[in-house]
Amino acid sequence: REFTYNVISLEISGTKLADQVRAPALVREVDMAAHWPDERKQREAIFSTKFGKTLFSFENKYPRVEHYCLMSASSSYTGFHIDFTGSSVWYHVLRGTKVFFLVEPTAANITAYEKYLDKKDTRFFGVIVTKCSRVTVNQGETLLIPAGWIHSVYTPEDSLVFGGNFIHARSIRMQQTITAHEEKLKLKKHLKYPQVDAVAFFYVDNLVKKVTGRHHIRPVSKDQQHRSWQYVGDDFIKLKGHHRIPDEKDKKWTWVWRKGEGLRKVRVTSHQQIKESHEYDLVKHAFAEFENVYLKNVDVKNFHLKDHPHIFYHPESFEVEYDLEETEHPCGLPLPENLPDIVIDDGVLRSTVHPSEIVELTHLLKKLLEKEDIDLPAGLTRPNSLLFCLE
Repeated sequence: REFTYNVISLEISGTKLADQVRAPALVREVDMAAHWPDERKQREAIFSTKFGKTLFSFENKYPRVEHYCLMSASSSYTGFHIDFTGSSVWYHVLRGTKVFFLVEPTAANITAYEKYLDKKDTRFFGVIVTKCSRVTVNQGETLLIPAGWIHSVYTPEDSLVFGGNFIHARSIRMQQTITAHEEKLKLKKHLKYPQVDAVAFFYVDNLVKKVTGRHHIRPVSKDQQHRSWQYVGDDFIKLKGHHRIPDEKDKKWTWVWRKGEGLRKVRVTSHQQIKESHEYDLVKHAFAEFENVYLKNVDVKNFHLKDHPHIFYHPESFEVEYDLEETEHPCGLPLPENLPDIVIDDGVLRSTVHPSEIVELTHLLKKLLEKEDIDLPAGLTRPNSLLFCLE
């Protein structure tokens, strides 16, 4: 062969091929990104004209790192690296063979790796550290790489592999260590785990909801999509919406989900009226419990209202939660005096979360509170109260 090709970054989520692929059960169980709200899985079709043809790509509004298709020719090699943000990896060899060289991410080894990169050392990194393990993954076998492990991959024969990245609550400190490592190397944003702060907030919100019953994420209805965005969650995939190839007309059209009608194509308007939503009366009732709220473009999912709703809305505008000016509260506005304190029952917490995760979560919350710039997810309300309730 004149050239040796090694395709290692082809993410296939939301494609026909992804219909045939599923991550191991363990990965699906612990992946923090699994708590990303289904109705907030959206994308936007981006079109450009080149060489007389109209081409398209997708800008995703949620992390897409869970399903990769890797195609490697014989003798290809991927040098030593750490997967972004210290994420863990699942790796299934469908055809061929892969040989991994693995180095534990101790403080000494990470420092040695940083020097190795800084000096552009051409030696095999495995001979620089005290210990480097070799693992051969044969056809039909699956390898799980723990958070932060430094590794390289050799392909002795043509291979086809499926894999993915995931972050989980039992390796938060290591993930934070690798995040600091990436900042030291000044890695660009596209080389890091996408929207990692948002993933953390959605995960913590899910935990707080289980323990206290309070929900800090404003629900969204699938029939209230943002302009030119496409819902691409579970219902979209079940109805094979991802099998359709977008065309240039999608600039003016989008796919929406309507109760009783399923998935259908509608013309995009700049301002969909909330009165079109079947939840409109529920929304009005919910906001009647609080001060006047700016209702324009409010979106909400079906939910049951109780005498004392647990969903926190800002009394004037949702957008104010994104304005993180310097205050006494690093993550936004202080709690109003009329809201009762959140009481965490230690017994409930320990029956819901593994003790090892509690230790890791404490570290995560501390790091989030220290950050000056936080990537808040869409729909998050009262981020400060969400963090402080587990402080």
